[in-house]
Amino acid sequence: MRPITAVLFALLAMATTTTGFGTLCQSASRRYPTTHRGGADPQRVFRGAPRVLPNLHARNETESTEPEWQATPPNLKVAFFGDQGIGDEPRAVLEMIKGWGADGIVHAGDLDYLFMPLLWLKLIDDVLGAEFPYFVAIGNHDLFNWHDRFGYRHIIEDRLFRTEMEDNCHGEYGVNMTIILSGVGTMGTGHSDFIAGALQQTRSIWKVCAWHKLQHKYQPGHKKDEVGYQVYDMCRHYGAIIQTAHEHSFARTHLMSNFEEGTINSTDFTLDLRPGNTFAFVSGLGGKEIRVGNPERAKDPWWAQIATNDHGISYGALLCTFHVDGNPNHAMCEFRDIDGVTWDRFNLTSTPDPQADKFQAMQDDRPKTEFVEYPITNPRDIFVSSWPLTTTTAKTVNLPVAFSPSVTATTTTILRFRNVRLPANHKLLNAHLQLMGIERPEPHGTEGARSVRITVTRRGTTRQVEWVDRLDEFEPSEVWVSPDLGSLFDDFEAEVETIELEVGGVIEGEAGEGEGAVNVLEAFAWGEEGCLAPTLTWQSIVRE
Repeated sequence: MRPITAVLFALLAMATTTTGFGTLCQSASRRYPTTHRGGADPQRVFRGAPRVLPNLHARNETESTEPEWQATPPNLKVAFFGDQGIGDEPRAVLEMIKGWGADGIVHAGDLDYLFMPLLWLKLIDDVLGAEFPYFVAIGNHDLFNWHDRFGYRHIIEDRLFRTEMEDNCHGEYGVNMTIILSGVGTMGTGHSDFIAGALQQTRSIWKVCAWHKLQHKYQPGHKKDEVGYQVYDMCRHYGAIIQTAHEHSFARTHLMSNFEEGTINSTDFTLDLRPGNTFAFVSGLGGKEIRVGNPERAKDPWWAQIATNDHGISYGALLCTFHVDGNPNHAMCEFRDIDGVTWDRFNLTSTPDPQADKFQAMQDDRPKTEFVEYPITNPRDIFVSSWPLTTTTAKTVNLPVAFSPSVTATTTTILRFRNVRLPANHKLLNAHLQLMGIERPEPHGTEGARSVRITVTRRGTTRQVEWVDRLDEFEPSEVWVSPDLGSLFDDFEAEVETIELEVGGVIEGEAGEGEGAVNVLEAFAWGEEGCLAPTLTWQSIVRE
């Protein structure tokens, strides 16, 4: 196996220190403290990896713009997937990738789902070896143990040192393949600007943008808008492949010239990547589960291929070989599952352009929509029973407080969002409340808790939005995204000091009983380091 020895490995998720939804935290969850469970040796000594910070800057106008495009080694094999887990199926996916002869893996988030970083490391090392190049973008199920001493971030950084790739993790030019791993929608802010800075400087023929979450239009299931179109179209500006996961299925678009508007450039078998044109794919079948598809999304014309549980697909990965047939600008890809079935096959060409950085300045090619997140950054902006939380009490917040439709909730949670702004000349498209779930009530017998009804009210008005979901849809450590709350803000002013939302609910059905039963639906409220805060998201569009 040839190591990928020089990759621009831009770890936005590791570098961000801005307060916001999913920002830096240490041992965030009281439910899932870092313990060294699993088969890995708890005494293992890790090298002291420094923080991986981007060192990007705008290119000086006097610098030469003559292209010196750098090629990957011939027949470089890279596998792409996300949503892995621990068990026989995740191991089978890794073994399939190893048998294929992969030189590296790009994992788009959600590692083991068990909050056991060392157990996940043992799985990777057992199958692939301790020095196999393995690149990870953070997923929502990785947040609780990302920054712990023996957490995922530490493991990943240590692996970079063992594979001698740490010198290429500071935003320097990559000489083989540019891989940008972003925490957009999961951790930090400033993602689009960071991606632009990284891609503007690279001279790699092949470029990959990888992040975990999605926009609703570009996934085959029921996920909502969670990242905005800016990152999609910024990567498209530079002809970079877009890898996502989060939805547990496989899907690939045709060659796209505009993601926001759903504009297809070509439906050819060979996708010609160049500034302004690229494709996006969802590869979320790393081993956790396989979900059914959304018939409405399957009708979208930009899909080249969709494979969900309805189609009989098994777990697998997208396998791409770069620099084939002696041509450094040519690649071949296929999605293969562990049963040996190939569900998609296509070719790629990459035509980099020294004028790519000019796309960023083209006003008519920028997204017309804007996606903004407003996190709670102070625990005293969360009130339970009219009392503000404090740094010592704000670990979790209990959402539903009654267990029968006939019982009126007596306690509600008030969330205060500050300095909310609607850009000038914009109108609001939609708004959503995001909450990081911790645990849910376990059903008791066949007649246990069946569904959850949550009411979101904008305080000071009579407007409400009711949110009803099956109980099993509230996955622990998942980010719960509300229905569209746009109707609460029909008369929204361009700028307000605060917006207060009142959240209350009912669990319909019998609550769990016995030792360990959880009698409320818990969400992470605020940590001492300001992490995993409830967030209000806006998506607005320029007025015609």
